[in-house]
Amino acid sequence: MDLTTDKTPRQLFGILSVDKQPGLTSRDCVDRIQRAIRPVKVGHAGTLDPIASGVLLLLIGPAVRLTDDLHRLDKEYEADFQLGISSASADTETEMFQHPGDLPTLHSIQSVLERFIGTISQTPPIYSAVQIQGQRAYRLARAGKNVEMPSRSVRIDRIEILRYQPPHLTLKVTCGTGTYIRALGRDIAQCVGSDAVMTKLTRTRVGPFRQSASYSLDRLQSPQDIRDGLTDPPAALQHLPPVNLSDDVLERVKNGQKVTLPGNQAIHGDRIAALNQSGQLKAVLVFDGQRWQTEMYFPEAP
Repeated sequence: MDLTTDKTPRQLFGILSVDKQPGLTSRDCVDRIQRAIRPVKVGHAGTLDPIASGVLLLLIGPAVRLTDDLHRLDKEYEADFQLGISSASADTETEMFQHPGDLPTLHSIQSVLERFIGTISQTPPIYSAVQIQGQRAYRLARAGKNVEMPSRSVRIDRIEILRYQPPHLTLKVTCGTGTYIRALGRDIAQCVGSDAVMTKLTRTRVGPFRQSASYSLDRLQSPQDIRDGLTDPPAALQHLPPVNLSDDVLERVKNGQKVTLPGNQAIHGDRIAALNQSGQLKAVLVFDGQRWQTEMYFPEAP
């Protein structure tokens, strides 16, 4: 559909929270929405593996430029693990092997969780999308290559045991971007003398976006369906202080001029979300030590 013939005045500019179902890739979801609103751009913030379900944020129109900001939002997961087995992918997608020894007790698992809270070092599974010398690790692994996975720092805010009926363990995890939940379950199990594979993963929240309020792809068949499901970008930028600017100041921002904030507003941080008087996102500004300059401007925003 050519949106230039669409008489609805609001531009397609916002965040679409989709409840992805297992079996679909994140790219599949992007492509389905893209076909409905072409030539409007569509991207996503935070890949979900095909085995996983739950919140996938799609960025519509100019909002694709906010991808890095949405990656910074904290995430919440519920994950099922089977203890006493292992696999190279740390889930059920590759061959599984029995791990010798007794299964850990609930108390022993609880006693080690504190070690995984905060900023920790994590080694992703070799079957992952991590780039190794310009190639995805999973492609190298499938080709039989010897893959040395580098460790990385990730942030874990909370881990809660929801259920444990040996060998089945369900965890609720709140974390920062880049965390591999299957690797977390594997590492917790190894810490108590066992091993684990992830059997199910649901992303229940990304920032303010919850699975219960997300849309199934079946409900997003037309441009109007998609428009009705959009969330205005400021709702997803809670990490950026919002500042309402006058049309005169926004015109200077549009022209790339540096500006000062009205009333000498006290701002924490060096980036802000610049809104018009109606509360719509018009720009992201950065502080150069004296004044604010344009990092992104959204001329298409209403």
